[in-house]
Amino acid sequence: PTAVEVRGPVSRVDEMAAEGGLPPLKFIARDNEGVSLISGPPKGAAGVVDKTFPKISCSQVVFSQDGAYMCTINEACVSVVCSSSGKTVCALECGGPVQAVNFSPRGTFLTTWHRPPSGASQKNLIVWTVETGKEAFAQFQKIYTKESWPTLIWNDDESVACRCVTNEVHMYDGSDFSKGITSRLRVSGVSVAALSPKAANPTVAVMVPSIKGAPANARIYPCTAEQENQQLARKSFYKASSVSFLWNSAGDAVLVHTTAEVDTTNKSYAGESSLHFLTSDGRFECTVPLNKEGSVHDVRWSPDGTHFAVVYGFMPAKATLFDLKCKPVHDFGTGPRNMLRFNPQGRLLFLAGFGNLPGDIEVFDIVKKEKIGHIKAPCTVTCEWAPSGKYLLTSTIAPRLRVDNGWKLFGYDGQLVKERGYDCLLQAEWVPSPKGIYPDFTPEGGKRDAKGNLIIPGAEKPAVYRRPGLNVTASGKVLPPGMSPEDYEEATKGPSKNKKKKAKSKQAGDGATAAPPEVEHVAAQVERVELTGDSDPEEIKKRLRNLTKKISQINKIKEKKDKGESLEPEQLDKLKTEAQLREEIAKLEALQG
Repeated sequence: PTAVEVRGPVSRVDEMAAEGGLPPLKFIARDNEGVSLISGPPKGAAGVVDKTFPKISCSQVVFSQDGAYMCTINEACVSVVCSSSGKTVCALECGGPVQAVNFSPRGTFLTTWHRPPSGASQKNLIVWTVETGKEAFAQFQKIYTKESWPTLIWNDDESVACRCVTNEVHMYDGSDFSKGITSRLRVSGVSVAALSPKAANPTVAVMVPSIKGAPANARIYPCTAEQENQQLARKSFYKASSVSFLWNSAGDAVLVHTTAEVDTTNKSYAGESSLHFLTSDGRFECTVPLNKEGSVHDVRWSPDGTHFAVVYGFMPAKATLFDLKCKPVHDFGTGPRNMLRFNPQGRLLFLAGFGNLPGDIEVFDIVKKEKIGHIKAPCTVTCEWAPSGKYLLTSTIAPRLRVDNGWKLFGYDGQLVKERGYDCLLQAEWVPSPKGIYPDFTPEGGKRDAKGNLIIPGAEKPAVYRRPGLNVTASGKVLPPGMSPEDYEEATKGPSKNKKKKAKSKQAGDGATAAPPEVEHVAAQVERVELTGDSDPEEIKKRLRNLTKKISQINKIKEKKDKGESLEPEQLDKLKTEAQLREEIAKLEALQG
């Protein structure tokens, strides 16, 4: 492998200093034509394509942790590009189509992996120096999986790097690979290794799967040659076919998320999972107490490494915040959710449910322990916080979904800032920023209604169900069978019929006050058939049963009204006919003798 083109590196930090103040937020959108850089808030108009950044044709984009570099992959080669100007820093020919890339924490090195030719043992795992474009390290690696990538891991200051191989974990000087393997950690059957991020005295966590009925276990070892193979901590567990390690930012505690492909209780087709906690010095270890049965959907550390949050259990899933002693600090309740993320400042947390869930995003203030925002984002595939911690970028991308592709930009309070649709969107992602560039802030709560409930932007109140073919007016009023909207308008528009009813009631001397015209018209529909003493007794009984049933319905409506429940317009109209119905019942009972 050779470097084709090399240019001087561009420091994004220097560019931001030249701009003065906080840098504007930016994100990329990649479609079939290539990747574009898009400006976001607070500076400039959100969603405007940066014309100074040329559109780059590529099949994959990966950023360095500080956002200074962007690696683009296409069939010809791998290019490292300045993420602010779009200028090529270096272009690499790797000896085959590259399938995976990864930057070291400080952006000093770039690791690439490509599939080796059939039957060949070519070194296909290559580490490149970004500034020069030269090869710094190369090894043969036959298999690549997304779950195990990257296979070469650095700590935060790049002083140590490690790589898991058969029955061993190899340690390197993370800044000088020419020294070769500095130490070997020999662990029989080791399958996964995760290096802690801390700079001083880093440690490595390894997983040994279950062998011959013995339980699987997670272990922590020091990385120095002087303490080689000296075990610091250990936690054993059953039902673990795979495991993932999550170190906190301080590197003094690690979460071990275990999964088993088969659920022996047959309650979940997704298998079983559990969560365990270990400190790097071995003084404390436990199984995280999750008090709802079901899988662990997502778990994340807070940026300061003092708390972690978990979404777990059968739907509706539960979410809980824990401290470093694995004691629950706050319970976020249950809901349709399977994902969580802290914002970079650690002040806000969102809980969301994507995939086969409706796409609700709930935003919580961790300090006040209250919900401050709610977003409706159905069909979302990806969702991430902006580096400023004030905005969320959601996207619907292919190949996960082939329709309604596009991205949306939301404020943490749920307000939609900008959106854009695409025929085919393949990737939408924030350009990262160096840690500490955007300061912490005090969030403002979202808008609330008179009852104190959080208003959800874009959420419409569901309409009252009307069965198909129901006879209603333009205002939604339900009419009796056989009455047309025109008849209703004719009956209610003039006072003449109302006057006649009043006069008739006065002549009868019953002292009853006339009902409103619409009520009388409904009552008239009820009294369509006038019964006399010569009428068929069976007809009188049938009519009496119908009226008694209507009175029973009115009594139930009155009970609901007394309980303070809201009533539909047609229910209120039915209450107004009670007097006329009781009067007719009395007449019919008199006819029966």
